[in-house]
Parts: sequence; C-alpha cells; structure tokens
Amino acid sequence: MEKILVLRGEYGKVVEESIVEEENIYSAVKKYASKALELWDPEFSDFIIIKDKYEVVLKLPLTREQVQRFMKFGIKRSPDGYARFNIPVYIISYDSIWVESDYIDRRVYLVTIYVDENTKKDLEKLVVDTTKGISTRQIEIAEEELEEEI
Repeated sequence: MEKILVLRGEYGKVVEESIVEEENIYSAVKKYASKALELWDPEFSDFIIIKDKYEVVLKLPLTREQVQRFMKFGIKRSPDGYARFNIPVYIISYDSIWVESDYIDRRVYLVTIYVDENTKKDLEKLVVDTTKGISTRQIEIAEEELEEEI
C-alpha cells in the first residue's frame, strides 16, 4: 500500500485534504478522477488530467523507511547534504475557463505521493496558486485600465 496525498482546491483555497492508503498512485488517480467526473459540468468546462513531476528535497540523513519508500522515484544524494527525487503529481481539472488567451483552472484535485508535512505545504501552495488565477488576473487588468485612464 502507498500513502497518497489528495488535495482539492477551489477558487484559490484548499477545501479538502487527505492522506489515504491506496494500492498505488494510479488507482488513486482513477478513484479521484471518478469523483471529479461527478462534479464536472461538460456544458461549461473541459475535463483534463495532467501528469507532472515535483522535485522533493529532503535533508539527510533519511530513515531506512524513507529510503525504501522513495527508492522507486530515483532518489539521489546531492553533494550539499540533501536527498533529491521526483514524485508524480496528477492535476485533475474539472472546472476551468478561458480568459483571453489564459486557461484558468478554478477547481482541481491534486493526487500525489505523500512525502512529509513540508512537501504537503508546498503542494497546498501549488493548488492555491493554480486555482486562484482568475482573481489575480482580474486585479492586474483593473490596474492596467486605471493606468491607461491616468
């Protein structure tokens, strides 16, 4: 069994988070993709699953359990006293819009390997940044419009 981190983000906030035990990352992605399909409105949005990598950097020494868990992700010791490896990150976007030439995800699930609380906080920030795009874009446009009028 694998420890899986699941974050659900909506409009610039993490609204749900859990650490679950699954057979593997792929079964977890399929499970949460099914949940997202239930929330998806095909009349108004695309449904997309994007696979990416996230580099994890952990201070050495690692425990034996950590080494065993992360070995399959290509863990390497760096000369600066850290262990580095990439974990798969899946973003399941089920509510997105186009604003001019920008594609903005408003509601997503992020599914990945659970590493530790520090990595979880970094990924929470990623979810917040991914889903808040519309509000920051509107502020930028409003500021540009104000500058043009002055």
